[in-house]
Amino acid sequence: MAPPDELLLERLDAFMEKTIAEMQAFACRENIPVSEVRRHVAERHCKYLFESDTEALGSVTERRERVQEVLVATSRAVESLNRIAGLQAMLLVVDPSDPDHDGFLGGTELGREFWRGMRGGGATGTKAFKAHAVAARHSTSPIVAQTAAFPLKRETAHQVKADVYAAVRNALRSASGVRNADMKWTNHDNLNVYGVRVVGWPVDIPKQNPSSLSSSQNRALREALEAGTLRFCKIQETIGRDSEPASSSRLQASAVLSGGLGAADLSWAITDGPYITVIASKYFGRRSSDSI
Repeated sequence: MAPPDELLLERLDAFMEKTIAEMQAFACRENIPVSEVRRHVAERHCKYLFESDTEALGSVTERRERVQEVLVATSRAVESLNRIAGLQAMLLVVDPSDPDHDGFLGGTELGREFWRGMRGGGATGTKAFKAHAVAARHSTSPIVAQTAAFPLKRETAHQVKADVYAAVRNALRSASGVRNADMKWTNHDNLNVYGVRVVGWPVDIPKQNPSSLSSSQNRALREALEAGTLRFCKIQETIGRDSEPASSSRLQASAVLSGGLGAADLSWAITDGPYITVIASKYFGRRSSDSI
């Protein structure tokens, strides 16, 4: 299949930006977090993605083809996350009900190469995993996962402060559409020059930049960003009358904290689910998976 031309990609970008704006406006109008809207959209997309016709999956070959199609789409979604947010992942899938299935290895290129080069990984590790899955399928006793406890790296006050700076900056620029917009920490009313306003700033935290706040206050701000209770709403300004609320944008803290994203990113759409990234990958994605 030939790659889409540049004009098609531009039209697709415009369509997706419009879709993002409409969902953000819907969330603001309904007074619900954008994450809730994303979750409902993800559920509907996954239902479309995974629902299958029993008759269509009647033969072994047709079943394999359908499974392969879903796995490839999922792998491409992971690769979209890599391109958009810099995430790395490995997707290893075996089918314990199909003795001829050799396994599927997807995810990012780094993740796939890591699995192939890891001691005990690659084809040998896949066979071991499949044998374990087959045994678990026929076992009546519950499978107890054996996990090793690793000490968690202590989070520094500097990291928390940097997280808040990055999350607010990127969310402000995403909501306003102004690439060089800067947060007005001590006077939120001045944000109207960007056509946005702050919603949900905690009443017990002074309007200061993170460098002037305590670690506990910065953590509270970060939690509010992640929960969507602290966000930006876009306002519609017209000459000769007061501004009226028009739409909103939840601060994309989860995506920002994992990589720091720009104003034109689709990070809000892929933080909790692959529904948009799977669609986008059909146009932007390269071959993203390998059978082992």
